[in-house]
Amino acid sequence: MRKIVLITIGVIEILIGTVTLIGCFAVQTWGLPGVSVKPENVYIFVMASAGVSFILGIGILLGREWARKFLIIFSGYIVLTKLLIFSGLLSFTGQIMIMVPVRIKDLISLIYHALLIIILACIRQKARQVPDE
Repeated sequence: MRKIVLITIGVIEILIGTVTLIGCFAVQTWGLPGVSVKPENVYIFVMASAGVSFILGIGILLGREWARKFLIIFSGYIVLTKLLIFSGLLSFTGQIMIMVPVRIKDLISLIYHALLIIILACIRQKARQVPDE
């Protein structure tokens, strides 16, 4: 069961990263009807976050303990950001693509990342140990 959960999380993170990287690049490079090109700082932030998701997904699939720990930290950051958005203390108006209403997207992200923290905190990956020489 543990292995299936980790594979699922890894695949989801890779998909989030891939779709976001391709979508952002397409919008910023070629533009899409009805989708505005965003400021460079927003674009860089979204691309960096997508890259992190992609790399962490690969790390999770490869069974790397560092990926599990960093994904817990990254998810904590996302949860904190979403809570600040819902409380009205933070506003982020630079979404690259909005296919789902922003409030629903933020709620889904909050729930997903909160669940990731719980699941990954309970699952310890087997660290690959190098035998002492």
